[in-house]
Amino acid sequence: MKKLITAGIAALIAAAGAWFGVPVYADGEFKGALDGYFAAKTDERAGYQNAKLDYWKDRAQVGTVTDVVTIDIGGETLRMLVTVNNLVIEGYDLDAASTASAGADGKVEQLAERISWSGFTMTNEAGGGMLTGKAGALSGVKADKLDLNNILGTIGAEFADIKQADVGFEWQEGTDSIKAGLGAFAASNARSGGVIALKIGDLSLGGAFAKNEVSGDFSMEWGSLALNELRIGDLIAIKRAEINSLMASFSILAPNRAGGEPEPVAANISYDTYLLKNADLDPAAFNIYPRMLEILKRSAGEPKPEEIAQIFELFVTIMETVVAKNTGMDVFEMTNLVIDIPKLQTQTIERISAQDYRGLKVGLMEISGVKQTTTLGATSSIDSFAYEDADLSALPAYLRTVLGDVVTPDSLAHAQNYYRDTTIAAAIPAITFGRWHLKNQNITLPDDTSIRIGDVSMVPMRADANGQVQFATIVSGIDLPMDKLALRDPRAGAALAMLQAQGIEQLSLGYGIDVTASPKAGTVNIDDLSVTLKELAAVNISGKVSGIDIEELRKLPEQEWTGPLMQSGIGGLTIEAKDEGLRAIALKVFSEQRGGTPDQVAEGLAAQAEQLAAQLGSARAASIGKALAAFLREGGSLKVTAAKTDPTPIIDIMMATQTQGPPAVLELLQIEAVHMP
Repeated sequence: MKKLITAGIAALIAAAGAWFGVPVYADGEFKGALDGYFAAKTDERAGYQNAKLDYWKDRAQVGTVTDVVTIDIGGETLRMLVTVNNLVIEGYDLDAASTASAGADGKVEQLAERISWSGFTMTNEAGGGMLTGKAGALSGVKADKLDLNNILGTIGAEFADIKQADVGFEWQEGTDSIKAGLGAFAASNARSGGVIALKIGDLSLGGAFAKNEVSGDFSMEWGSLALNELRIGDLIAIKRAEINSLMASFSILAPNRAGGEPEPVAANISYDTYLLKNADLDPAAFNIYPRMLEILKRSAGEPKPEEIAQIFELFVTIMETVVAKNTGMDVFEMTNLVIDIPKLQTQTIERISAQDYRGLKVGLMEISGVKQTTTLGATSSIDSFAYEDADLSALPAYLRTVLGDVVTPDSLAHAQNYYRDTTIAAAIPAITFGRWHLKNQNITLPDDTSIRIGDVSMVPMRADANGQVQFATIVSGIDLPMDKLALRDPRAGAALAMLQAQGIEQLSLGYGIDVTASPKAGTVNIDDLSVTLKELAAVNISGKVSGIDIEELRKLPEQEWTGPLMQSGIGGLTIEAKDEGLRAIALKVFSEQRGGTPDQVAEGLAAQAEQLAAQLGSARAASIGKALAAFLREGGSLKVTAAKTDPTPIIDIMMATQTQGPPAVLELLQIEAVHMP
């Protein structure tokens, strides 16, 4: 019995020793591990203070940790002095941490439930840059490989949540400086390949630079930034990104190449919201901007040929990548954009949106509520502008053909030789500029002249693989004030004054062009060429010009083009004139000048037309004269057509005119005229 009691007491003593001894042992092991880690450091600043481990709560705490780590950015290795205050690690797994520290084994394990701190600083050992932050935390910390000496060397890092408050960054190198900050940062489900959700509030960026007599400063402030499903790999993929409020400004002072004191160029930019959906972006596409800035900051003088070649090479390479990877976005939207250039102009745009913007294709882009004011007092506004169905996918391959496989200073000569040695049809890239429509543009000039353009449509403009080009534009409602026009163009003053006297205070002009040109076939089809003067008259022309030998013309100086052009032919020509009020005004003016009533003047002019046509001595001429006379008497429309659709050489028309007179030309082209009331 005594032995049993003794054994029981011994067991209780052993248990008590474990209860109180294990935590002490674990705390010692924790501090020993820290001592061992920092003992291997050669930098005397590396170390820790006030370390403590609570074994039963799985909680480790260090008052201050200072370490030197490396970060590889863009091929450059930075040594950073890092200090973290009040570091707390909760729910740690020492075995998992030991395994991860030993090296990657392809298995991502949770290292800690939560890591938090009250503040940190990161200073570039080479000088010039410092990153600071206040309280922050990491939850659900996982990794495959843990490398404390190289932060970015950690593999398979994952975090359930990241939170950080009041981050600031400062960098200084000579006269160049950058300062940035953010009020709050939060991310969920973050890993080396991206995050599920990211929110940043009160983000700011500013700085100054001075190099080679060029100096300037800039500042930017964002209200908030929110990202959903950000994936980082070969491309940056974003399911949704939204920025609320941006205000930016910059000022650049550069030498005045014309002499005199340098003048600063300043601008202010702001917008309310910026939205992006389902975007795939290529990080390499942004490489062109620092290269261009580098050239802009170079010493005075023209850019070197090799610098220009590098920019072109970057530009073409980016376009090739955009087409190959089909980068772009499904939806883009920006609201209340303001661009203020104090010494030039201020422009505001209520909304910019785009859909199906992929590769070098544009599904639809819309801009609405555009207003512009210049320092000279001119203003302009546009209700809306829409652009759709553009496809420039063939452009990169075309530019490679013209500029060569690699753009060099000799590429310009290569391009000149290409256009000289190839045909016009082959020199035209197969691209579609798409359709665009502008609605209600109002312009006010400094002298208070007001001009309004109601609608402008281009449908479409494109070129195919055979070099055929189609161009169609319709412009309606160009309203011009009569009194201002008379002052600006004295030569037209008498005619404009006549219209004003008849009650026409505003000239409303419209025109249309629909042309298809085929350099390979040597043809130009004019489907529509029209001019309209509202409440006055309208003229429509259509036809076909063929037999134009573009390649022969290219070989000749311009002064020798007349001969080949005379061999081209005209066919299917139609000219239609519509009276919409000009006839009545003209007859009234003539009656006031010559006497008689407008009807009497019309009858006199009609009789002269019939008489002159009859004197030509052909039935066709007489028929045309009757149609013209009816138009003069009654108004309406007069349509003149060349019934012969086969092209007639211009030289034949001229020869017939000179040798046989106008009746022969009417027969040659089979001219007919029809009057419609």
